[in-house]
Amino acid sequence: MPCLCGLTLEQWSFVSQIVLAIAAVGGTIGAIWQLRLLLQDRRKETSKETKAERARLLLQLDTRWESRELEEARRQLHELTAEVDKSVGQLPPLGTATREQRATRASEILADYREREPERYWPVSRLWGFIETMGYLWRAGQLELEEIDELFGAAILQIDDLARKHLEARAEELAQSIGYSSPSADPVSKRRGSSAYKNMISLMEALRARGQSAT
Repeated sequence: MPCLCGLTLEQWSFVSQIVLAIAAVGGTIGAIWQLRLLLQDRRKETSKETKAERARLLLQLDTRWESRELEEARRQLHELTAEVDKSVGQLPPLGTATREQRATRASEILADYREREPERYWPVSRLWGFIETMGYLWRAGQLELEEIDELFGAAILQIDDLARKHLEARAEELAQSIGYSSPSADPVSKRRGSSAYKNMISLMEALRARGQSAT
């Protein structure tokens, strides 16, 4: 180490400034490192909180799914499935053409339920609301598609097979009934009219695509 003896006052002042600058830089680096560690800890806490929130949501959805109300809706759905299969004259496994036939027949039966037997239609329609809510939570980033698929995927795809055509027809009816499809309707109204069941249908499409990519 070089000897600093014999330095003038001006030279000592210059050296002290260098030392202070080095110390300041070291302190800044230390502060940045501490901030980095703090942010990493915060990300871990946020990740844990997010997972815990998703777990709570999934538990609430599962509780709702097992409720008496949706249990009755699933029973009505089972009866609808049996009626469609009997009408079409086919049983699973099904090809694309037969799936289309089933969807068309199911749409006709559901429309008939709605007009003539609302006591059979409205219990099943509660499933639409349940899946629409789930689709909203998924699109908002509150739920992962994989989680939904593991817990409800099979049931949702069954409903997709049977009810998609009916739901699309109902969305169009709703849009027309309040003028949203009118050429004179304003753009905001048109968007609202076309958004019926959009979360549900988006979720169904994503689950369908996920299943196809896995095969």
